[in-house]
Amino acid sequence: MHDIDEILARILRAQIPALALAAPGTRLSALPDGLELRAELGMDSMDLAELAIAVETAFRVGLTSDEFAACITLGHLSRLVQNKTVAEAEELSFSASFKLADS
Repeated sequence: MHDIDEILARILRAQIPALALAAPGTRLSALPDGLELRAELGMDSMDLAELAIAVETAFRVGLTSDEFAACITLGHLSRLVQNKTVAEAEELSFSASFKLADS
């Protein structure tokens, strides 16, 4: 199974022309954590909206506009996705154990 950073790196390479030139095996962790999505990668609001949709689809998580707006850097985005996927997994685990207890 691919880890979060590897999947994010693929999404970012597809979404950001500057990263499309990066080697296919480049991991997100190899990119500077403080790399700014808007200022350094040149993403505009439409690019960010497309990125949000791609992230939500790839990881099957919901992101609020406020959560995504707070993602200034690659590091922010990575941590948000990690936190959301952990929270979703915990919620599913809790729901499953609750249903088993009712059986």
